Amino acid sequence: MDNWIEDPVLMLRMRLARRGEILVGDVEIQPGGGIGKHFHPSQVERWTVCDGRVQFRLAGRRLTPAIEEEVTVHAGVRHALRNVGNSTARLQFTADPALELEPFLIEAAALNRTGKVTGFGMPTNVDALLAGAALIERYRETCVLLFPPPFPPPALQPFLFSPLARLARRRRRRVAVPR
Repeated sequence: MDNWIEDPVLMLRMRLARRGEILVGDVEIQPGGGIGKHFHPSQVERWTVCDGRVQFRLAGRRLTPAIEEEVTVHAGVRHALRNVGNSTARLQFTADPALELEPFLIEAAALNRTGKVTGFGMPTNVDALLAGAALIERYRETCVLLFPPPFPPPALQPFLFSPLARLARRRRRRVAVPR
């Protein structure tokens, strides 16, 4: 876990490593930064606050765990977290099983670094919208996003994002330079 992955939209950085079927991560969140509402259909996350003040939203409840306190997020539970302190918050997490969470997080952060996503998580142009839809479609078995508002409910997401993801793939093929 040497390389930090920067996400300027979420105002955080993370290091990730797989340990068998478990994904382990260190996360540093700047004041005001955090992860918007989402859920994992078949993963359990365990978060431990190492430093700072973080507030979790779990199924509508707000929790502000103490340092070294663990928060368990069961599969299917809608959750979000935000640094509500004045300094960088440091956390560790595990996701069990890892599934495709690592490539999802890497690709989402890469999209956010392009500058084509606003601080509220909104795409700034059609290409960013299509890239986001393709990302959401590709990893829908791992992570279901529920932000930014107004975001379509999970039951409608396949009907909206699947056609947009197909359009994104078609546009990529059309732009590809022949060898």
